[in-house]
Order: sequence, then C-alpha cells, then structure tokens
Amino acid sequence: MAARGPGRPRFGIPCYVCGERRNIQQMRHIHGDHATEEVREISIFRRHEFNADPLVINNETRICFRCSNSIRDEIAILQANPMAMRVNGLKQTRNNTCFLCNAVGDLHRLSIECKVEVFIQCNIFFPETVRSCAQHLDRRGHLLLILLADLQSINRPYIIPGQYLQRLMQAMRDCSLQRRRIDDIEDLSDDQELVLTSFTKQ
Repeated sequence: MAARGPGRPRFGIPCYVCGERRNIQQMRHIHGDHATEEVREISIFRRHEFNADPLVINNETRICFRCSNSIRDEIAILQANPMAMRVNGLKQTRNNTCFLCNAVGDLHRLSIECKVEVFIQCNIFFPETVRSCAQHLDRRGHLLLILLADLQSINRPYIIPGQYLQRLMQAMRDCSLQRRRIDDIEDLSDDQELVLTSFTKQ
C-alpha cells in the first residue's frame, strides 16, 4: 500500500468550495494552468457563499468533481446564453416535490404574488415551477411568515423566460403601488383619495 504524502489528511483533502473531504483522485486543481481564471473566480465566490473563511489558492488547492462540474455548467450557461442573469435562486433538493419538506402529495404551485413577496422580503428568486404543500401556506396562498427565515438560496445564472419575467415585474409594480396607497392614504385629502381610488380601479 502506498504511503500517504507528508501532511496529507487521513480522510482525504477538503474541497476548496464546499469543504467536503475527498480522495485526491476525486479532486481537480484550480491553480495556474489547471483551470481558467473564471473557474477560480466562481470558486472563490461560492466558497464565500458557504460562509467559509478566505483562503489563498495555491498548488495544493483542489475542488471536488461535483463542485467542478457545477462550476463548468455555470460557465457554459453564461457563454451560451447572453440573456442569463445571476440571481439568488431558491436552494432546493428536488424539482418535483415540495421545496420545503420534499412531500409529493397535495402540492400547489406558488402564486406570482407569493414569489414577489419572498423576493422583496428575502431577496430570493423562485423559479416558475416551485411548488409547496398546502400546510406551508396561509389563506392567501402565501408562505407562512415563520418559514421565510429558513429559506436558503444559491447565487447562480438563470434563464428567466420572457413571459414569466414580465409577470414578475407587473406583480412587483402592483405590490409597490398597493403598499404606497396604504402608506400614503392618510396624507390625502378627500378629493385626492377619490381621484386616486378611481384611477387605480380602471
């Protein structure tokens, strides 16, 4: 059996990005000519997302195959789709289950108003297909407020379909107007309130 290298951890070496330990055969270099500058930049960004301390990249720095493939997929998306944009997207384990508890029954696709509320409160983008159990929703079909603090996101490129983006923008505008009306209604005269109410109902 080959001897371990000096200073090498007993149970493999940690991935620079996610911190999980792997055998050296399951790792890729990200130093020098072994990787592009773009790979290194995304690796640094993702390490920060894992709340890991800054670490200088050197000859021994490696990332696991999973992180490497994910980073290369991200680069491919950005290169192939100029319209792709980086957002803090919802972090979920599966696409065909409840995004909170992974249940498969009694699922509801979240309303556009619910997604806008989460984006405003948490700065987390919800893709169009996200679904949830009824037990996680209030009477309006919005996520229970107590659940918002536990939502997790990952910053990565998304290709947002044009129609979906248009609906999101319209819903954000409607939400902004509604909140503005509520905040300012006491400052209006009776005539101003009548004009504003008539205008918004058209």
